[in-house]
Amino acid sequence: MSILSRHPGLGSPDPEQRRQVVARLAKFPEPDVVELLLLGLGDDDWRVRKEAVAVASELGPSIELLDALVLTFSTSDNVGLRNAVTDALGGFGRPAADRLMHEVNLLDADGRKLAAEALGKTGHSSAIAPLSMLLSDVDPNVRVAAIEAIGTVGSARLDLAEPILCAALQREDVVERLAALEAMSLLNIPLPWEKLATAAQHPVLERAALTVAARSSADAAAAPLVQALRRKVTGLPTGEVWPVLALSEYVTSSHEALEAARAELTNIPQETRGILYELTSAEEFETRGAALNVVGALGDDEASRRLLDVAEREEVSGVADHLLGALANLSQHVIEERLFAGSISQRTLLLRMLSRHPNRLRQGLVMDAAAVALSSDDERLIQVALELLESTSDERCFRLLVGKMGSMPAQLRRTAAVVLQEMALRHVELARDIGSQQKSDGGDALSAAVLLGALAAGGYGPGEGDVEFLTRCLMNDSPAVRCSAIDALADIGDSRSAEALAFSLADEEVGVRLAAVRALGCLRDEGGSASVVDRLVQLIQHTEDRELLVAVVHALGDVADPRALLVLRPIAKTGEAAVAVAAVEAIGQIHDPRRLEALIEGLTHRDVEVVKATMAVLASETDVRVEAHLGACLDHESWDVRRLAADLLGSRGGEVAIGLLRAKHPAEREPLVNEAIERALGQLEGTGSARRSSPAPSQGSWRPR
Repeated sequence: MSILSRHPGLGSPDPEQRRQVVARLAKFPEPDVVELLLLGLGDDDWRVRKEAVAVASELGPSIELLDALVLTFSTSDNVGLRNAVTDALGGFGRPAADRLMHEVNLLDADGRKLAAEALGKTGHSSAIAPLSMLLSDVDPNVRVAAIEAIGTVGSARLDLAEPILCAALQREDVVERLAALEAMSLLNIPLPWEKLATAAQHPVLERAALTVAARSSADAAAAPLVQALRRKVTGLPTGEVWPVLALSEYVTSSHEALEAARAELTNIPQETRGILYELTSAEEFETRGAALNVVGALGDDEASRRLLDVAEREEVSGVADHLLGALANLSQHVIEERLFAGSISQRTLLLRMLSRHPNRLRQGLVMDAAAVALSSDDERLIQVALELLESTSDERCFRLLVGKMGSMPAQLRRTAAVVLQEMALRHVELARDIGSQQKSDGGDALSAAVLLGALAAGGYGPGEGDVEFLTRCLMNDSPAVRCSAIDALADIGDSRSAEALAFSLADEEVGVRLAAVRALGCLRDEGGSASVVDRLVQLIQHTEDRELLVAVVHALGDVADPRALLVLRPIAKTGEAAVAVAAVEAIGQIHDPRRLEALIEGLTHRDVEVVKATMAVLASETDVRVEAHLGACLDHESWDVRRLAADLLGSRGGEVAIGLLRAKHPAEREPLVNEAIERALGQLEGTGSARRSSPAPSQGSWRPR
């Protein structure tokens, strides 16, 4: 009986049915798998071939499969099959590279060319050795394929790839030299202009040579790049745009390169300038961005206004971020002109540019612009002003933000609080004065609370009356003020505020209650933390709010009082999953020998995520019993618990871990767990790492394929 008779789905006229059969190949009896896979790799439909390549990766690089795949290079004329086999071999990495090294000289010229392509797709540095052998092949197509493959695999070992490609650049065959230049461009290998000057004059090599030269930042590269721009960009749609792409890369590589290019660009014809303007509206994103960079490099008022007008249009479409570097090259006159008198969008873009390039204008002008924006009613302007003030500020803007913050929308207010904290540490005395002069029910109470918290977090102790002021703020009508006051009290950490914080546990706003819980966990109490622990424990016993309960458990961990173990231990063992995970993490923070027993009990929790969280915390312990309990998790009913156990044992190392992994390996039936065991053993025994075909355990419970 033929194989198609046994598996008629592969002979179906419907490509989707054939694809589904191929997708299930890993479940077919072992003797048929390789033969069926080859049928899928050689299918007439590209979707079936693509599925077969994916299945080959799932099956792994067995000797039988590698034999069959390499054999097709010399026995089949099916182009689709040979290309699919090339992809499949490339997915096997080092095993495929090692196998091809021994087989490549036995193939014909076409087979050697395909082998070179497959070696390039492996992505493994071991492919460089057989590829370097193919550089002396009698067939020029094989040599070119080998050079191109080094360009794709060379990133693994640039120290090996670079001298090989430099030598190939000296060959007589112009196609090989072109391949070498393109490989260098792909690997971002810099070359001095002296080694590129001759190639840049060759009509076939010019583009590749100048593309490499664009990354050199060499002054001498500016003139030929601009000359290519004048000669090649002669009209649309027939003109070539690669000189624009190359020159864009050059002008953005360094300030020196920008100045060298600007000197050469001063006399470009108006026709070329007009084409550059037209390209700033090109459909292709890469071309559009490159043209904008080159227009920005022109640097005069005309080009600057054009660039800013285009940037405004791009800003509306939400893709203007790539323009901020080009905007830094605008003429100073246009920046100043549009920064204060331009449209809202233009002013927004210029402020965002200045937040990244604050030295583009003198400090006084930058602060003037920030102050004007901060005083406006436009949320976009206020937002970018805050971005700017996060890294640089003056006292005028500081006072403006203090007065403005309380009236901002909630989203802006959160950003403003972060910025005000940064500003407080740059203007400490002013922050202290402003914070101490406010009233707890005044309009600037929010700013004052933020400032006092920032000073405390920055190491500046509280001033006289700060704790009392913040305690009074807990009665403010605004939840934002109450939350900020609580956060500031947490930063100060004075136990005198414990009673007031406990009062806030009953606040009508959930956010305030959560802040109060976190703050209680931060208090220091020279007389002992019993009062804080008691309050938190009492809250655990009486609250039904899960979010609040999780926060309380975390706060107990922050307090790190051993007495908290009495409450945390049963939660970690049987509590609701989210709360139990918090309890496990809190237990890990408590410096008490009994925490190990509490963590071990957490391994018996019914929820897999709690078990995994417990394992992660347990793995950080130095106790000799840890390996034994992680080893027991290798027999857990959940596959992802077993996989995490293997990874954690591999990270801990030692003979005990190796013995546990070796003992488990033969009996494990889940491929993803076996992969983790092999990876761990390879790491511990120095035999290399196994291929990872699935997400890491820390990313959650993933269903095995």
